[in-house]
This record gives sequence, structure tokens and C-alpha cells, in this order.
Amino acid sequence: MEMNTGKQLLVDDRIVEDIWNVRRQVIRPAKCIDNPLMVADRPWEDQGVAGCYVLFDAEENLFKMWYNVFNYVAWKNEEDHCYTYWICYAESKDGLSWDKPDLGIVEYEGYYFGLLQIYYSATKATIDIQLAFSRDGKHWDRLPTRDVFLGLGTPHGQGADFDSGMVIVSRPVLVGDELWFYYTGYKAVHTEFSNTYAVGLAVAKLDRLIGRATPPGEWGLLLTRPLVWEGDTLETNVSSANGTVQVEVLSEDGEVLEGYERASSVAFSGDSLRHPMQWKDGRTMGALRSQRLRLKFYLSNAVLYAFGAKNGVKS
Repeated sequence: MEMNTGKQLLVDDRIVEDIWNVRRQVIRPAKCIDNPLMVADRPWEDQGVAGCYVLFDAEENLFKMWYNVFNYVAWKNEEDHCYTYWICYAESKDGLSWDKPDLGIVEYEGYYFGLLQIYYSATKATIDIQLAFSRDGKHWDRLPTRDVFLGLGTPHGQGADFDSGMVIVSRPVLVGDELWFYYTGYKAVHTEFSNTYAVGLAVAKLDRLIGRATPPGEWGLLLTRPLVWEGDTLETNVSSANGTVQVEVLSEDGEVLEGYERASSVAFSGDSLRHPMQWKDGRTMGALRSQRLRLKFYLSNAVLYAFGAKNGVKS
């Protein structure tokens, strides 16, 4: 079984042989403190702006957004108006401050991710977002816990956040080491026609869509299936500010390799997208090139998102 990238996201169990006291959890992107980023401020935008599709044009160094507005008058007079939604355009230099110019006359690391709109019709008529994932685009799965990926804003003493009723998200834009998710936030629920809506932003760190986490204050382990190692350094995407991460290298048959025991692994405590795991005598993974081996991660109050070798891992 060939892996098409050196980096291995820990979304499914394809490369995981065994785990103990470690569960998968969805990692929510952080909503931008400046939300909403774009609101209705043109006469034709009526109650709000919604349904955005955003891409980054590298040639022009510009974020570009296509969004739609719902025209209430057209909806009430369908015999005289053929379309009730209008497509509009906005652009931005930083992805945060948006301009609406006058116009003269859009797969990730070996996975497909689906942003599912979950409508709670039997309860509150709200919509939030869950993650679905697939290796081939045909067979899909979700975490059995049905974790929320992008949730609603919060009602509060001043009324409610602009996105406290529903959220609709578009595909992310890669900005440096972050994934930017532009989304439409609705203040009221789906059954309230007098809704207002605006465009917001939620930000996730690179590759941190689903992580393998220990319960708070506890430890656990993750054992991979056999991999053909091709690299000098084992890099991990991990957060363990209040805990530690260590790794042990085993043969394909499960025997611990000398010099790569857990006791020799330098424990990492912190938050890093690309932390190089180390051993106390300074040895590297380069000595294990082309060998079939297993990796055993020991996690203490930590979350492991991905790992990889610079030159790739095959299985």
C-alpha cells in the first residue's frame, strides 16, 4: 500500500495498528475576533451577504470572493423576476479587509474532506458544520462522536452573535501555516425569514483538522502499522504544552530497536507544527532508511495531529 505523501495525517486508522486511551477528536478552527468580516452595505444586498467562495490568486497576490445575495422582492414576484439570488464579487489584499469593486460588466494531503451542513430540524432549526473524510472520494466516514467542526455563536446579554443561528462554510484557503475558512453566519434560525447574515472567518493551524488526543491529564499510546521508512528525521505536528510526547521505533514484528527505546526518546513538551523527534545519543532516523518498521507514540496529556518523514513514508 503506497502512501502518496511523506506526511501522515492521523484522521483514519489506515496506518494505525493499535491505540490505548487515545481517541480521535475534531479540532475546531478559531473564529476571527474581527468577525463579521463583510456585511451588507450596498442597496442591492438587502438583508445580508452569504454563500461565499474564496480563493487566493497567487499571480495577483489577491484574495477573491464570489458571494450571493437574496433579493426578497424578486422572490415575492417570481412571475416578473427569474432569479432570486444574485452573484457578487469582492476582493482583499490580506483576507480580512474586503473591498467590493465596481465591475464593468474556484483534496488535501491525500484526503477528501467534506464540510457537512447539519440541520437540526426536530429541535432548534439551527445549522452547524461537521467534518466528513474519504480516501477516494467515494467512501465517506465521520467520527462516531459526531464532533462539531464549526459551531454557532453564542446568545448573550446584548442579544446574540451574528452567527448564533446558522453557519455555512466554504472550502478553505491556505495562508502560510494556516487554513482560513470563510463562512456565512446567520443571526436567526432557519425558520425565521427575517434573518440577517454576514461573512466571517475561522482559522485552523496547518493539518489540524482531526487529532489523536488523550483524555485531559492522562496518557495513551498510538502504534502504527508497518511502514517503509525513507527519511532522516521524524517530524511531528503535536501540541503537549502541559504534557509530553515520546516515540519508540519497533521492527515490523514489534521488537524495540536498540537505541530507539522510549527511554532514549527525548520527551517533547510544547506546541509545534514540525517538531523533529530526537534520541539521547544524537542518532537519527536516517540509519533506518528502507527498513520496515513501526512507530509507537507515547502521549501524556497531548494531541498528535500528523507525522512525517521529509523524504516520504511508504506502507
